[in-house]
Amino acid sequence: MTKRLRDFRSQIATSSSAKTTGLVYMIMASCLFAVMAALIQLSHAYDKDLSVIAASSIRILFNFIFIVIWGVVFYSPRDLIGDGRKSLWLRGFFGSMSLLLAFSAIRLVGMGEASFLTSSNGIFIALMSPFLLGQPNSWKAWVAILGAFAGIYLIGQPRLHDADPMGRIYGVAAGLCSAFAYMMIAKAGKSNKPITVIFYFTLVGSLLHLVLIATQDISWPSSPVVWTFLFLGAAAATLAQSLMTRSYQLAPATLVAATGYSQPVISFLMSIYFFQMIPDLNSWIGAALVLLCGVVLPFANSRATKVRIPNAD
Repeated sequence: MTKRLRDFRSQIATSSSAKTTGLVYMIMASCLFAVMAALIQLSHAYDKDLSVIAASSIRILFNFIFIVIWGVVFYSPRDLIGDGRKSLWLRGFFGSMSLLLAFSAIRLVGMGEASFLTSSNGIFIALMSPFLLGQPNSWKAWVAILGAFAGIYLIGQPRLHDADPMGRIYGVAAGLCSAFAYMMIAKAGKSNKPITVIFYFTLVGSLLHLVLIATQDISWPSSPVVWTFLFLGAAAATLAQSLMTRSYQLAPATLVAATGYSQPVISFLMSIYFFQMIPDLNSWIGAALVLLCGVVLPFANSRATKVRIPNAD
């Protein structure tokens, strides 16, 4: 075997390994995002008057402070600032807008329909990634996205006939902003470290939330227990952001988006255990569909890339 052939096969093996690692990171991030969601739900259960803006503000401001301290101690100010490219700022803007739109959708149409509508981000990513990222999608990637999206519908069981139309608009807009934010992660991550990408997201998000705090009448947590839940949720979200950012740097955006649909399934299972939710048959079918299309297919696709082996001579 010539050196050229050995180097080529080594490159293919490394690429496949990187994709698989990226998808594993997304599974881990989904687990942490599910923990965050459970802690937020507990916070609202303990404090019925807790404002969603207060919960969101605590999360994003905690993220920002933690990232700055972590960056100064273990990195350098240059690592936080990065190369300042436009995609870093756009990641922060679209990510923050997605967060605010998602909270607005939840208030108007409820968690089930809001989760389903914001999950449209995977479809938007699949449609736009060939043009914005130069990442064409295989038929397996489309099956993964659409199948997992159908599973989310069965789990959430949204009522699309009696909800506020503005809530639906907010939900789809949140999905679109989220898709742009995730693709900006992939673009900015080509020349910046994960901590740089997260720093810009938390910086822009903190500025937007400070405006909301100054202009809105907000009900803050009323007990130390609720503050503890919110801080733990923010810590989980911080680590999840780091893993998710690295995932979009290593694996194709469409496959990562499909794998990210595992988060509602994890939240679904946690709700059964911690909140005594009684699921119906459709919810179980939806969870199985998400795991098959959003987890099994992306991993299979990451390892089954067809390549042309060059001649040995």
